[in-house]
Amino acid sequence: MLAVHLLQSADTVAAVPVTRDIIGIAPDVLWFLLALGFVVVFHQRIATVFDALAVRVQSGAPIEAFGVSIGTPPPGLGVRPNQVATSEGVGGERPSTEAAEQLGRATLPDGVTRDFALVHEAQTLRPRSSKHPGLWRVRLSLEGYPDSAKLPGVRSVTYHLDDTFAEPLVSTSDAKQQFELWMNIYGEINVLAYVERNNAPPLWLSRLINLPGRPPD
Repeated sequence: MLAVHLLQSADTVAAVPVTRDIIGIAPDVLWFLLALGFVVVFHQRIATVFDALAVRVQSGAPIEAFGVSIGTPPPGLGVRPNQVATSEGVGGERPSTEAAEQLGRATLPDGVTRDFALVHEAQTLRPRSSKHPGLWRVRLSLEGYPDSAKLPGVRSVTYHLDDTFAEPLVSTSDAKQQFELWMNIYGEINVLAYVERNNAPPLWLSRLINLPGRPPD
């Protein structure tokens, strides 16, 4: 009898963890079944909503996500790649003879290039409110195009900030970090960069530091 009692006790102890595991996953299983049932019951309505959204996008309706909207595109601009349009219509206006000649040159003027560009990323440190101005942290850097990892011949970059900075001229020669400049700003500014190169004319680049939400000040 003692042996039988011990065996029954062991079976009971072994079953306790298994029972607890089953109870622990029961809420997850229940939520999964509820979500699955919702999709099964309302799948037709969900598909209809997404179809309507796709039609709005294709027709040029403005789409807003997380409070950000880029507005309504000109009529006729679809969703195919490499389509362009201006407010005058698809394709824009016909370029002037002077513009076509200048931009069609095989050799660009000194100080002008497609090989480099300024890029930036912005992070909100403090949202703008009625009591405090917004505060943003920005990383501005130089990238090569089309290969962003290569900056051949660049010796240094000097950035010209606006007059709100105590020292508006900031220079760097760190090519490994893409001549990056970090700054904390209260609003959008336009930055001018003087790029010095080895055995090549210097370049003039500019970058408007637009910020998340496009603050008005």
